[in-house]
Amino acid sequence: MKQYFAGNLKKLRKNADITQEKLAECLGVLPQTVSKWERAETYPDIETLPSLANFFGITIDELLGNDQLRTEEIIDQMIADIRETARQGNEERAVEMARAGYKRYPSSYKMMDYLCTVLQSYDVTDANWNERKTEIRRVAERILEGCTVEEYRYGAIESLCMVCEPEEREEMYKKIPSGFSFIRELWMKDLLPADTEEGLELRQKNIIELMWHFLNEVTELCGRWYPRGEHDPQCDIDTWIGVCEMKLAIYRCLFRDGDYLDFAWNAASAYSCLAEAYMSKGDGEAALDCWEKTAEFSEMNESVPPYAKHTSYLVNRLVYDEAKLGKFGSCGSPEDYLHRMKQPLYDPIREDARFREVMHRFETGPRNLRKRDEKDFEWVK
Repeated sequence: MKQYFAGNLKKLRKNADITQEKLAECLGVLPQTVSKWERAETYPDIETLPSLANFFGITIDELLGNDQLRTEEIIDQMIADIRETARQGNEERAVEMARAGYKRYPSSYKMMDYLCTVLQSYDVTDANWNERKTEIRRVAERILEGCTVEEYRYGAIESLCMVCEPEEREEMYKKIPSGFSFIRELWMKDLLPADTEEGLELRQKNIIELMWHFLNEVTELCGRWYPRGEHDPQCDIDTWIGVCEMKLAIYRCLFRDGDYLDFAWNAASAYSCLAEAYMSKGDGEAALDCWEKTAEFSEMNESVPPYAKHTSYLVNRLVYDEAKLGKFGSCGSPEDYLHRMKQPLYDPIREDARFREVMHRFETGPRNLRKRDEKDFEWVK
């Protein structure tokens, strides 16, 4: 409800053409308080709500967005009913229900967005597609004309790309909201065929981007990462081992020639996480194997030249250019790994010759100082 209230208050204030400072003065509160209300960080107390509603000449229900909330609940139920109708095999009826929902709530961008989806997905035939295309275009353009929610704007552009002429697509792609810039790159492949050099390079870039997005989502889902917060969900240790091994398998597939370049950091990090996981299970030998691989990839990462090209087939049009990347932090540096190895977790193998050798490699191995400032190492000291 805070989000509805915050949006309503901001809209009401702007329509009344008054500043946050002026509204605060009229209500006897600080301007910062009004600002926090509009950012949905805080909520007015029970005594302030009537004054705020009276100021704008509306009811408290209208101010709080209760009517809007109830409408959203009705629309959500309608969408659920449409999906269930389609699931049961009556797609024609599902389309009728979606059109009826749009007719009932013609100003709901959620309903517009869902109608576009239904028109592209249910009961589509060669006979009705041209008519559908016109309808989709009309609804999607309405979304773009007035909606500011990026999710719905992106959906509208996606729908328009489905129905527009090929020559219109490039302009459509340019309109994709900034928050969906990665999607724009994925879509651009439609304009760059795979039998062209540009098209091949774009697909390789997309592979890397997809890998980043996928592995980041998996990592956040598992909640085992540095620094680890107490609030994070924690998957079981065997699942985490499987995730780390999956990461390494993906890296090996992409860089079959061993041309990891700056991605050597990712492999080193995955091996260090595996070392911790195996040590938690009491498997010191496996942990030592992983620390040796961590050192190997860390040295590889620290030795990456300022500019280099990948050679493996899936990435051979991509380059590493340090000049375009700026400076890195200390995460993944030899100092970082040394810091991790000092954990009490490793006390059972601390005197092992292999463990001491790995620490020595981190202490004396190469340092790619072009990539870091000395201050970046402060948190591990």
